[in-house]
Amino acid sequence: MLLNAGVFHNEMTRQSLERGMPVFGSSANTSLQGSKYRLEDIEEPVRAAGDMLVDGGLAKYHNADGLSSSIIDFTTFKTVRIGVCYDRLCEIFLEFDIDLKKNGMA
Repeated sequence: MLLNAGVFHNEMTRQSLERGMPVFGSSANTSLQGSKYRLEDIEEPVRAAGDMLVDGGLAKYHNADGLSSSIIDFTTFKTVRIGVCYDRLCEIFLEFDIDLKKNGMA
């Protein structure tokens, strides 16, 4: 699930819904090879598997620590993976009386 992913994703979603056709995409990296923030950094076998490649430039949430997205288990509200913007997510969840840090890791 992508939230606040930008204009390109919004348009892709709109067209997908309009056509009644889901869109799937790779996480754009080979397991245990780290996050990728530019198309040119994605391993060739992953790029070769795609039907279409879109170079949107450097990813919005690129970071020197190589963090990926945060993953939250919505059934337990436990953190599966601490990623980029995790502290902001914690702030937002607190607005709904959900303390991700107190809930711990899944």
